[in-house]
Amino acid sequence: MCIFCILGIAIFLWLLHIYMTGGVCKIKKNLSGKVVFITGANTGIGKETALQLGTMGATIVIACRDTIKGQAVLDELNKLTKAFMIKLDLSCLNSVKQSVEDFKKLNIPQIDILINNAGVMAPQTYKTTKQSYELQFGTNHLGHFLLTELLVPYLKVAQQSRLVNVASLAHKHSKLDFQDINCSQYANSKLWPIKYNLQAYGNSKLCNILHAMEVSKRHGIKGCSLHPGVVRTELVREIVGNPILNIVFKLVTPIYFIFTKSCLQGAQTTLQCALEDYDKLVDGGYYSDCKIKQPLFANKQLAEKLWEFSTEKLKPYLQK
Repeated sequence: MCIFCILGIAIFLWLLHIYMTGGVCKIKKNLSGKVVFITGANTGIGKETALQLGTMGATIVIACRDTIKGQAVLDELNKLTKAFMIKLDLSCLNSVKQSVEDFKKLNIPQIDILINNAGVMAPQTYKTTKQSYELQFGTNHLGHFLLTELLVPYLKVAQQSRLVNVASLAHKHSKLDFQDINCSQYANSKLWPIKYNLQAYGNSKLCNILHAMEVSKRHGIKGCSLHPGVVRTELVREIVGNPILNIVFKLVTPIYFIFTKSCLQGAQTTLQCALEDYDKLVDGGYYSDCKIKQPLFANKQLAEKLWEFSTEKLKPYLQK
């Protein structure tokens, strides 16, 4: 009887795991002649997204901070399609500008799909970017916002180009405060590694959603955002770098596996947004498990305010 109970529990947990892995992108297209620019493609869902789109014939440009890992991915891509790599550190706005200059040297005339995939999550202590913005807001939003603005001319050259922002359901934890966008009032709080850290990450992910909502109005480029699911990636490297949290993380690993996706599974909604027929892709839409969803706290007024705020902060870097 016990054996049957154990077997029943095992089957239940496996079915639960399959359910938790979410939707699957079933779209396959010939992307010959199309150019995909993707950030953070040296690992995780960015890597899987690049490889999948590469098998469809797209020219792939990967922009990543870790060029050693990036080179390994580039070697894989070059076996599938034409691919290039440029160095990009989204936590440094000067690096963002330089990466666009490096892209210009590739003499690629257009970008059909820009996938803002890279990101940081949950640093153990309060950290800032090179320009003194809270690390997650500065990297996940401002870095990508600046990159997108500088690449807009290439997106406009392509017909029916699109912007895909990898956001997160964690945006539900956001409390976006334009008077303290850096969450500096919480910098020395003992709750930073837990409560306020998650809030800051949520802020950055809400910004990804708002950015995608507003880009069409500002530039006529269709934008969308997505929640990839809870994915087993290097994004948790800061968490497992903490000795105490690392022990807890190892203890819950079996449960963590059940409720999380592999990198390939986590890439499915990104692929859905990248491959969906242009007329069917919801402009400014937020997707999860390959389906359109309703984000929390996102509205047109907030999207407009964030856009004005971001362009003002980035004015020195947007000037030629």
